[in-house]
Amino acid sequence: MDFARNVTAFPVLQYTQIQPVKKMLGLWLEMTVEEAGRILNTDLSDFNWPDGQDAPLGLEEAESFTFRTFQCTRKLFKTAIGDQTRDNAEWDIINQHASIKARQAMTARTQAAVNRIFDTSLYPSTHVIDVNATFGAKWTAATSSNLVIRKSLNTAVQRIIDDTLGAVSAKDLVLVMSDTVARAIAESGEFADYLKGSPDALGALRYQFRDEDVAPKNFGLPRRLYGLEVIVDDTRKVTTKKGQTKSISPVLPSNMAAVIARPGALVVPYSPVAFSACTFYMFQEMNVETIQDSINKRTVVRVIENYACELTAPAAGVILTNVT
Repeated sequence: MDFARNVTAFPVLQYTQIQPVKKMLGLWLEMTVEEAGRILNTDLSDFNWPDGQDAPLGLEEAESFTFRTFQCTRKLFKTAIGDQTRDNAEWDIINQHASIKARQAMTARTQAAVNRIFDTSLYPSTHVIDVNATFGAKWTAATSSNLVIRKSLNTAVQRIIDDTLGAVSAKDLVLVMSDTVARAIAESGEFADYLKGSPDALGALRYQFRDEDVAPKNFGLPRRLYGLEVIVDDTRKVTTKKGQTKSISPVLPSNMAAVIARPGALVVPYSPVAFSACTFYMFQEMNVETIQDSINKRTVVRVIENYACELTAPAAGVILTNVT
């Protein structure tokens, strides 16, 4: 009996962008966006060009930019199966372990994304919001009176609109959380009252949706909450060695949530590449190998990935802390 999750079903693929690269070391361009919206005076006097006078050069009015570096790191997920074990197995033990190692690679990829997305030091200070300190309650204590969940999500969206000059709106964003946070929302008084007023409430409660695009998320959360697409990542990791007492924990934090730009949401006019808040620069992706070691009478099973995971657009993301 094996509980196998399809590698394409890992939620990390829904909130990170995969950008193929031809070199392991490279640069991406990060530009500020202030100049496009800089209006110092409401009478627009800064832009006047009186007749007969030299045109203003505006040498100091160019946008600032910098190049950021990424460096891919090769990762190897491996095992070995003896020839006698292989020959006596009544199932395809080699391909099964290739599948297991592929799932391990996807779990590691989820951890890499979490390390970036939930690192508060990578965001502008205004893009890290302590929900309990800011709104006076956690999501577990949200009610229709305090509306803590709605207020915190609306604030997150507005911070992103501010710092992207409206280039990123709620339709471009996803709400990423662990199933622990999803449960806190689903069991809150605010969500219960929200669901009562929703036209989809009956179907959500009865789980009568057959279309996966509109089916409820974990714990009955709707596909969209207050205008944001909901992504519940319930990926688990085992944190103990083989043979030790098993310890399993969620990969995503249990007291934080992220509002970030979804894959493909951010488009640059002069670039053919669309991107998201978090990007995998992928040099080698899910290369599965089975190698016959005739000298040692065994089959080596390997999954190789080579990538760099970077928070490429911190202005298009907000971290909500202390939510549970």
